[in-house]
Amino acid sequence: MDFFAAAGFACHALDLEGHGAEPRGPRYDRLRVRDHVPRLAAALSQITGDRAPILVAHSMGGWVAQNLLASEHAGALARAVLVTPVPNRGVPLLTSLKMMAQYPLTFARATFLQSVPIRDTRMARRLFHLPDRPEEELASSFAKLVPESGMSCLDMVLGLSWVRPARMR
Repeated sequence: MDFFAAAGFACHALDLEGHGAEPRGPRYDRLRVRDHVPRLAAALSQITGDRAPILVAHSMGGWVAQNLLASEHAGALARAVLVTPVPNRGVPLLTSLKMMAQYPLTFARATFLQSVPIRDTRMARRLFHLPDRPEEELASSFAKLVPESGMSCLDMVLGLSWVRPARMR
């Protein structure tokens, strides 16, 4: 955001429910990936200016963005930039199976619709980072991770909120 703001772009950050500064609601563990779309659409509608916004989304946020792009809210955007998003059909099956095999008890929590935590920096490195990522960067990234909604995890590993590319605008 600092880079684009310095280049003259108005920048806004949105925390999804239960992420960043946004608290978890009582239904948090039952939230699906696509349940974040109305909140994202509402936030986009509040942005004013002489041009439509460009959405930049990362990881699960990229999958939320894909769901938005396939909805009636897609016209609110000029463009979307997806940075290492969850693929439109969810996490690839082999990757999902590897994660579940490495962390069976952690990922079993999702089947009971319980939040799925990233327990430590070792787990964070194995799931999200390259092996040579410096420890201080890994620690900074790990500090920002929050337990993910059990239903959102099931969405991602089973591809339950998948989006047909032809529907994305």
